[in-house]
Amino acid sequence: MDSVVTLVVSAIASVEPKGAVTQQMSESYGELKRLIIGKYPDVDVSGLERKPGSEAKKASLAEDLVDVGAAGDAELAAAATRVLDEIQRNTSTVTAEDDSADVLFVRAVESEAAGRVHDAEDLYRRAADSGHSGAMNHLGLLLEASGRQSDAEQWLRRSADLDNPKAMSNLAVLLWEADRPTEAEEWCRKAADLGDPVAMSNLALHLDERGESVQALAWYRKAAEAGHAGSMNTVAVLLEADGRVEEAEAWYRRAADTGSLTACFNLALLLEDAGRGEAAEAWYTRAAEAGHAKAMFNLAILVDSVGRDREAALWWQRAADAGHVKAMYNVAVTSSRAGQWDDAERWYRKAAELGHTASMFDLARRLEETGRRQEAETWYRGAAEASDEIAMAALGLLVEASGRAEEAESWYRKAIEAGHVGSMTNLGALLTDVGRSEEGESWCYKAAEAGSPVAMCNFAVTMEKAGRVSEAEQWYLRSAQAGHTRAMFLLGDLLDHRGETAAAETWWRRAADDGHPGAMSALAYLLTVNGRIDAADTWRRRAAEAGEPGRALAP
Repeated sequence: MDSVVTLVVSAIASVEPKGAVTQQMSESYGELKRLIIGKYPDVDVSGLERKPGSEAKKASLAEDLVDVGAAGDAELAAAATRVLDEIQRNTSTVTAEDDSADVLFVRAVESEAAGRVHDAEDLYRRAADSGHSGAMNHLGLLLEASGRQSDAEQWLRRSADLDNPKAMSNLAVLLWEADRPTEAEEWCRKAADLGDPVAMSNLALHLDERGESVQALAWYRKAAEAGHAGSMNTVAVLLEADGRVEEAEAWYRRAADTGSLTACFNLALLLEDAGRGEAAEAWYTRAAEAGHAKAMFNLAILVDSVGRDREAALWWQRAADAGHVKAMYNVAVTSSRAGQWDDAERWYRKAAELGHTASMFDLARRLEETGRRQEAETWYRGAAEASDEIAMAALGLLVEASGRAEEAESWYRKAIEAGHVGSMTNLGALLTDVGRSEEGESWCYKAAEAGSPVAMCNFAVTMEKAGRVSEAEQWYLRSAQAGHTRAMFLLGDLLDHRGETAAAETWWRRAADDGHPGAMSALAYLLTVNGRIDAADTWRRRAAEAGEPGRALAP
């Protein structure tokens, strides 16, 4: 059990309802209760208050505290320690009480919670030597945590032999980790049969891993019925996977009602999948406000989908701050769209450093655009090595531009193998440049045949330069028909040179309508030659506005 949870349970169990209570003790205990109510409203301490000696009540309260995330709560530990300090100060028979096993155990728990591990070990040993089963169990856990497995096993076994189900459960875990599965399962079953929810859950997990799914579900159900929140969630997951959605929802709700953030999140997922967006939002919000990063991210997506952009941005930011990598990427993209380049780069970098491939690529592209080519290469390489074919292609272009043709060829080929058609054209051009023209042409042809309009146009240019005009025209036409504006312009040029001015005008007009400055200028020239001056002037002005100086008329 977590040391903080043990400390809190010990503090509550140590305050006798009818015993002598000092004002200081009353105040410190009241502070502890107010803290629990304020931070963990789903936890009810009244059962243990009424029956402070009940091991079942202690176990139940401990489970509740663990389920709501109280483990490790330093503020709660400090409040519980103050209660125990007041109890010790109020003890009348100091010598006798200080040496009792129960008091030694409480002092040990306090010491462990305060980080005084050596003191805790000594006190646990003294209590354990006096026959305190709980101290034996805690001593075993402390020894295991410090790497003394053999000694840990000895004390856990002694406690287990005294019918302590928690020790049995902990011993089973130790034996599983020591690769002694048969003995581990025996102890786990004993603890489970005695009603230990953690043991039930662990037994179910191991049965599930062995493929015994029916038996596993049965034990998960028992653990869930015993109040184990993790098992409630697991039962729900298994039922949902089996299509039993209504039953799954009921278990998710039970787990969520214990404070399980995972269950809140899973319930929200189920509700969203069922089209119950409003209910899903409520559960996402509950988990998100409690710090669940995935819930923050999904909540952002949900509210963004209904046009609540500002809320989405806030939740993406909170998820990013909580370490959610995809949220970091979304914040970076949003920042870049808003022109906030410093923020964008910072978030791209954070996500990239956590292994997010798209962030690596976008960061590299930003670095390249701002002249930081060496660092850009590092991030392109990271994304490329993570199997991003676009990054492979970009890395190929970058290293080719720096004169490393052999390495560029290698990356182009890897990109092609990963399905990047554009790299066929790049590889073809590179091979042609280094004197391997036949192989280069072959790759350009493959790119064109693969259906890329850009590749078709590039291959047509290659054919035209080689004097193979008929083939060039065919590829220009295919590319232009696929909507490639540059191909429309170049096809118009080819047709005009052949005297087919009507066809040339058709293709130039299509390219000009798509915003191609060269086509605007060419169309203006052709219209002028044909005496259509007003129309020519219109296109000439549009070309000039687009930065195209225009074609000069022959004198």
